[in-house]
Amino acid sequence: MIRRNLITLTILILAVATLIVLVINKPFESVTASVNGESTADVSPTVISTVTEEKISTVTENVNPGTSSIEPNIVEKEEPTDLVTVRDLLREKINGTLLKPGWVEIRKENISFLEVENAVVPETGQVIYEDYVLSHWVLVNEELGFDVVYTQGKNTNGEEYYSALLSNGKQWKEINSDQLNTLDFPFLVEMKFLDDLISLANSSGTNVDYLNEDGVRIVTVTSILQFPSPMPFNGWEEANMVKLETTHYYNWETGHLIRSEEWITRDDGSRMQANLRTLKVSQAEEISQDVIQNINNLGK
Repeated sequence: MIRRNLITLTILILAVATLIVLVINKPFESVTASVNGESTADVSPTVISTVTEEKISTVTENVNPGTSSIEPNIVEKEEPTDLVTVRDLLREKINGTLLKPGWVEIRKENISFLEVENAVVPETGQVIYEDYVLSHWVLVNEELGFDVVYTQGKNTNGEEYYSALLSNGKQWKEINSDQLNTLDFPFLVEMKFLDDLISLANSSGTNVDYLNEDGVRIVTVTSILQFPSPMPFNGWEEANMVKLETTHYYNWETGHLIRSEEWITRDDGSRMQANLRTLKVSQAEEISQDVIQNINNLGK
């Protein structure tokens, strides 16, 4: 009897031990099955191979031929060099960014580096200053038309030498409204230079370039005129100019002129800056009382 009980106890102990061994080994069997591809795991050798091939393909497409470096994924802006295209895009940018309802002030300052006397108009006695500030105040209506354009010219001493008013009669009396209706806003921000260059066709060399200046993208348009013999320049008879370079710097974001420079090359090879013009455009809900008073005086 005792022997039978011992045999039964031994069988029970062996059964429990076998069960424990099976439970302990089960996780290792699962891991082994995953590695050998015998389970339904999410990652398989086929998928890994596909991803690797896609990455290699992408890297290959971004490598610049002939170099071993990888170019960054940079989206280049449209920067044409055709003069007509540049002109048309600048006009679109001007009308899209600067032509808004309200007052717009356009301030042009001209500086001459030549020691020449100011010209005088014989018929009127008006002095044409070499150094001057010419300002336009433009009142843009909700339809993006012009109600008023007031222009004032001053010399560097602050003395007024010119003033004129165009008005459609809504706020001040009607003055030359026909001119106002045909006025082109890009013309006020110095687009005529490009129009003239295009009309000259191939009579002068023209270069179009792009650069960054104080965080602003700039397009420059340079015209180059060569002369077969030395020439005077802007009233300077002894200039002996054999080449004239005029460069206009336009804000590529807004389209308007920032500045223009004129450089002359003399027959002795020396090069000097002859002229500098700067332009600023600003928008405001109101303008100064002095300007309003000047408009009132002209538009009574």
